[in-house]
Amino acid sequence: MKRPLLDFLDYRISRLHIEPEPSFVPAEPQRAKIQTSFGVGRDPDAKQRFEVTLNARIYKEGADDNVGYAVDYTISGIFWSNLFLTSRGVPVTIVVNALTQLYGVSRGVVGQATAGGINDRFILPSVTFDDLVKKGADDPASNIITDTDHNDLAAKEGKSENEMSHTGHAGDLQRARSSSMPPLELVARLHGVLLSILKFDNTEVRPRIDAAAAQTAAEQCTIGTYLRTLANVRTLVTLKDSSSFQAIAMIARALFEFAVDIRLQQHIPDGAEKAMAFVDVEKLRAARRFVANAAKTGDECDIHEKFIKERSAEIEAKWQTYWPGQKRPPHWSGMNLRSRVQLLKTPFDAMYDAHYQELSWYVHTGLTGVANLEAQIFPLICGTSYEVAIESYRETLRAVIEQLNLRATDTDIEKKLELARLLPFTNGPGEAVQLRHEVLGY
Repeated sequence: MKRPLLDFLDYRISRLHIEPEPSFVPAEPQRAKIQTSFGVGRDPDAKQRFEVTLNARIYKEGADDNVGYAVDYTISGIFWSNLFLTSRGVPVTIVVNALTQLYGVSRGVVGQATAGGINDRFILPSVTFDDLVKKGADDPASNIITDTDHNDLAAKEGKSENEMSHTGHAGDLQRARSSSMPPLELVARLHGVLLSILKFDNTEVRPRIDAAAAQTAAEQCTIGTYLRTLANVRTLVTLKDSSSFQAIAMIARALFEFAVDIRLQQHIPDGAEKAMAFVDVEKLRAARRFVANAAKTGDECDIHEKFIKERSAEIEAKWQTYWPGQKRPPHWSGMNLRSRVQLLKTPFDAMYDAHYQELSWYVHTGLTGVANLEAQIFPLICGTSYEVAIESYRETLRAVIEQLNLRATDTDIEKKLELARLLPFTNGPGEAVQLRHEVLGY
């Protein structure tokens, strides 16, 4: 499984101005003027680390525009590139990826800030940064270079993506995976990573979830998806034998889908509301099936009939609002899984293409994935499943930290998550102490 292009280390907001627009008409589609600019800074002491600052302004420009709020802000993010960076600059693809992640954080911040506003919650409209960044690469002082120039320079310097590590520390997961570590030991350490992240979760995240008040639909969906993820992880860590490879793969597949879902809520307009409405749609469909079958079998169905009578009109109205003309929506987003991961991109598209079909072999019937395999292959199947589970669990926790603003009470919480991911690949207390100092700074 490939690592994501970037690790998002931290962010800060230096300017945020949000003002309700008096002329906003809620019943009309939203239209607004969007202005964006950005800058890229390099870390002189760590070539792989860089900073991106995004300035954005969303406002009503003309009479035809209709937007709930005027928003003006500046946000900066610190990133670590898992693709080798030359001294000349950061390639376009990396900068676009960084800006996209920063804008995703911005959407969460603005959405939370306007949740109680007079014009209701405002979700920043989708934007793309490709053309803006490509123009930036024309300026020699921008710290940006084209992907082609980057590839040529990287080749000349004799570096490759596989040679790079996140911190330079010998315990990094990527380096361990590409080393001569025996496969069974690697699988055991991957299981240790899951345990380590679960310990972090139980200490740093779960107690804060109990203390959080889930008031909005977005918060309810975030917490609900997180709790289902946590329940699956707690089951997964109990499966330690390769004879459980099917169950391990099934749970890894589920964790991937949960991670996609929790991130998708930030990208789909009214995502949380659609997800909650989809719950009722599924219940209504199930109730109707039960009543139809009861008519043939004579089974008791009073509860189901009551639900249909009392809720069907309300549910049908939402059904037609969110999924007009769809007899059976495939998902609350209205998209199949492939379309969902293509929308989210890194790291979900790479995991889907590399491993999702393989994991599905152990969910569905048939002998694909198990026929004619030697016994030593099955622990490796567990290892692949652990990798998908680790990355998916990590993405879910990062989404929870972001969407519930857990950084407000612990600015180092994401660094602690990264430390938990890397600790199982250290050798002894000395390396563990060194790694902690590198990641947390103390």
